[in-house]
Amino acid sequence: MNYQDFKTAFYKFWQDDFGVGPCDWDSLNVVTQNKDSLSSAGRFFICTDKREGFTSEINWVGASDLQVNTYKQDCGSSDYREIKNSTTEKMYVCDHGKWRYPMEVEEECGLCGTDNDGLVKAGSIFEYVCDSSQWKLNELIVKDSSDDKEYRATKVAGLYWMRDNMQADTARLYWDEVSAEDFCPSGWRLPTSVEWMSLFKAMNYRASNASVMRLQGAAIGSSVWWTSSESGADSVQVAYVNYHPMSYEAAQRFETFGVNTTTKTYPHSARCVKDDF
Repeated sequence: MNYQDFKTAFYKFWQDDFGVGPCDWDSLNVVTQNKDSLSSAGRFFICTDKREGFTSEINWVGASDLQVNTYKQDCGSSDYREIKNSTTEKMYVCDHGKWRYPMEVEEECGLCGTDNDGLVKAGSIFEYVCDSSQWKLNELIVKDSSDDKEYRATKVAGLYWMRDNMQADTARLYWDEVSAEDFCPSGWRLPTSVEWMSLFKAMNYRASNASVMRLQGAAIGSSVWWTSSESGADSVQVAYVNYHPMSYEAAQRFETFGVNTTTKTYPHSARCVKDDF
């Protein structure tokens, strides 16, 4: 069988056996469902010239749920709107001429456009503000009047948490420093061990969430923070994160954290929290 005969037989398979009809330039981007003896799965197909590994010919390929649910839906260059599948409630976004899947923050908070600029919404973990048609982390800048240093903070797990470690002449601080009444900026305090665990668990075991709070980053290693939970005269509980991923999949997870008791002898990092504003 030569190439042309094979091509004819192949197209006949799609048209006769799968029942989707011809795929040519006149039916480019048409989405249809197979209708005959092989249609038990009810699969959808799209006629496209954008096939991986092919540069010119067009043919039927399996259609994504995005292509199926947005088929024949208008999406103009000035449009920014959403539609939802009435059965699954799955969301799709028309983003100025092109349909796409929503970002996670859009699924949680809806779309961010010029009509709701400045709107603050709570997501499942973090709080966001609509700023210049983009959802951004609702971040506070906390200034320590004692030394004019600034710290970023955001609301998570019921508290306002600093995203930065408190700064000093050294990266780590001794207990005598962090336990002083004026260590945190006015109105702020050291978190308890229970509050640290609440923060860790709020990250939902995802490294991307932990990175927002700067609990772990690209560098492999361990971090330890002071808590305000003392265990006798010479001991105190500290919060820790260990980050030693052995695979790409492990690097996407945030799961090695906890609280343990140690002496007050060694220096650690510290952050401050605020109950409310």
